Amino acid sequence: MYRLLFPLLLYRLLFLLLLFCLWACSPPPPARITPSAHVSLDSRLTLWLSQRPSLPSLQNPPIRLSFSPIHRPKHPTSSPQIQKPPPTSTFLLPSASSLFPSTPLSFPAWLAPLTHYQVIENVPIFRVLLDATPQTHQELQAQGIEVSAQSNGVFAAWMPLSAIDTLLHSSDPPRAIALSEPLKPHLNVSAPLIGVPQSRVTYGLDGRGVIIGVIDSGLDLRHPAFRRFDGSSRVLAVLDYSLPAVESKRPPRLFLKPEIDQALQNNTPLLHQDTSGHGTHVAGIAAGNGKSKEGDSPYVGMAPRADLVIVKALRDGQGEFDSGDLLESVAFVHQFAKLSRKPYVINLSLGGHQGPHDGSTLLERAMAAYAGSKLPGQILVASAGNEGDRSIYWGGWAHPEAPARIKLVIPGQQPLSAEKAPARVLLECWSDAQASLAFSIRAPNGQEIARIEANQGTETPIVSDVGTLAVSTRTDGTPPTRRLWALLLSNSPSSPLATGTWTIEAQGTAHPLHIWIAQTRLPESSAFFLDPPTTGYTIAMPGSAASVITVGSYNARTAWQNAEGQLAQESIPTGTLSSFSSQGPTPDGRPKPDLSAPGMYIASTTSSTQTPPLRAQLDTPAYHISQGTSQAAPHVAGAIALLLQQSPQLDLEQVRNLLIRSARADTTTTQQLYHPLWGFGKIDLLRALQTLQKQSATAPDPNTSSFGVLHPQLPADGRSETTIFLIPKDRDGVAITRDDLLIRVESTHGEVLGPPRGASEGIYQLRLRAPHTPAQATLRAWINGNLLETQPTLLFRPYPNGPWLSGCQPFSSSPLSLWPFFCLFFLLFLRKKKHRT
Repeated sequence: MYRLLFPLLLYRLLFLLLLFCLWACSPPPPARITPSAHVSLDSRLTLWLSQRPSLPSLQNPPIRLSFSPIHRPKHPTSSPQIQKPPPTSTFLLPSASSLFPSTPLSFPAWLAPLTHYQVIENVPIFRVLLDATPQTHQELQAQGIEVSAQSNGVFAAWMPLSAIDTLLHSSDPPRAIALSEPLKPHLNVSAPLIGVPQSRVTYGLDGRGVIIGVIDSGLDLRHPAFRRFDGSSRVLAVLDYSLPAVESKRPPRLFLKPEIDQALQNNTPLLHQDTSGHGTHVAGIAAGNGKSKEGDSPYVGMAPRADLVIVKALRDGQGEFDSGDLLESVAFVHQFAKLSRKPYVINLSLGGHQGPHDGSTLLERAMAAYAGSKLPGQILVASAGNEGDRSIYWGGWAHPEAPARIKLVIPGQQPLSAEKAPARVLLECWSDAQASLAFSIRAPNGQEIARIEANQGTETPIVSDVGTLAVSTRTDGTPPTRRLWALLLSNSPSSPLATGTWTIEAQGTAHPLHIWIAQTRLPESSAFFLDPPTTGYTIAMPGSAASVITVGSYNARTAWQNAEGQLAQESIPTGTLSSFSSQGPTPDGRPKPDLSAPGMYIASTTSSTQTPPLRAQLDTPAYHISQGTSQAAPHVAGAIALLLQQSPQLDLEQVRNLLIRSARADTTTTQQLYHPLWGFGKIDLLRALQTLQKQSATAPDPNTSSFGVLHPQLPADGRSETTIFLIPKDRDGVAITRDDLLIRVESTHGEVLGPPRGASEGIYQLRLRAPHTPAQATLRAWINGNLLETQPTLLFRPYPNGPWLSGCQPFSSSPLSLWPFFCLFFLLFLRKKKHRT
């Protein structure tokens, strides 16, 4: 009997052990996700709606607007290739008709810094962007929404809050509604650094026949640097959002060249002014001619005879730009240039951090209609941002057994009382759509003020004695689909905001998790993350868009003679990276910035309505020193104007390719391609023109050829991948376009996935997969058997729970994992009971 019983029990044990192994290695069930909204509402709009009293026009709690079941057309989960629509983008000046009536609504003061709005007859009218394809602006107008611009299926509009309900219940509701995003300005020697004077002499280029659009704080129209030899203005048009239009009494007001010339000739006052001076300084870098009332100066811009179209995108009383106004401004410059039949390049020295930073915001999608492949003579240039030395980004993983712990520092010695000044910090946490997170928020004194359940928000603000917290979550329905959690810490009359180190614990699953400080409004300083696990990912929007050329900053000079005749000196060596320059890449794996240009201690034009700091003033009052990626971007915009003068049919991808292939990599850029700080190197216009004129067929040089990797750090998980870039160049640094090159790449750790492919002419790419174990790797490349001098290094970081093996999940010690043993004991007990019977 026992001889028969023992094999039977052994077989059962082996069978149960096999079932247990299959169960342990099987992937967990997908996280339970709340159904997406019929209309994906902007997180800040959802936050505000969730904290308002019920509205007469909205019978259900407003927070539920983001989570009602839907029937949505299916979108691909991978990053989309943005398709260019027919050229039907429209710019509309506001009509003289009055805005639609609405029931007056109370307006919470804390929302003011989060968006831009107007109050008309006690009604707050919001600036919004709508993904309303395929509606027309006439259909939206019929629903009480005033449309001012449309592009690529995205509408810039003004609407009262009550119009949301009308949109939600319409037969063809929009896919997304987003509040406009506040965007901030990104604030002689530099021109030779990028080869501009040599290019002018060699190729006879000065920018004639090309329009440079500057969307900024305006322009000093009386400055001699922006006039022709006959005294007339080089400015063809000015659109001013700080002034009301004559016919409608609402902004913007349009000034055309005849009106500007007449005012200059008669010496009559010009209503348009640049009070901050930012736009005048930027325009002088791109297109100033070096003139002043005192005579010629050495501070000549990149394209001194290009035409200018200026947009003052700052409304009266606002120190920030607006994403809705920005879309209108781009549309205006585009249409004006097309009517003038001239190629154009638009400079955008501004940006913000609200959104996923992957180029998929409504604004960035709309801008794709204006620049890209097969759109000749239409180029957009944006500054990378000035957050390179500020810890505004936290990136990592969240796992059930290894929660993400984020430490947020709100500087100060005393709690921030609302009586003195409003204080607010807005965090945006982005992950893939399947992510599921619960949050625990602890104040600096260790007090837990809230525990937010997985994928939930707050119906009303949580008020405590250390601050006020509001949380909103939604699934972004526009591809690529992602999940967003927005957390807002603020003060109130009854709740001062505690200063010190706040701890936010994210429990659940998010691989990876990207968190940005999207907005910070503090009386004296800015909030920052303490000891973030990684760096980079701070490129500001719209610089993260694929349809713009994004520019970082490096130092251009170390000394200058100021207005008092003293020598002002700086210790930062010429050619080194600006510490403030924002870092790439983008979260969806694209190299940004594209390249770098001079941005520190730049001499350019001074607006007559500004007073620069005494140390920044030069020996002539018409020029002064300033710095920022705001100053780097117009160097590239002006250089592109010269490229368009030479070849007007170049489109954005061709220009980007030229600038990347001709960029200089030297000891200060670490000679690596790509680098998250430098992009693909320093702009070199002369070499770009040489590359445009001659296609090198000589032998590649191992000392000048560029070689680099997109992500210098990867998790050692056995599945993460990054991109390797390689540009063969000849001895003179000109890119080689031969197709008979033999390229081989090896890595000391990880797997190089080949063969190399040319994503664009002259730029080769490969993929590299991370190993399962942590390591530091060295990359080596050979071209036709010659080893390249540059050898980038990579760091494969430990994964939070060790390497993932063959898809098995980490073993959990929860009681549920012991069920096979309970089954085994139960069967043994049952067998024993039967035997006794």
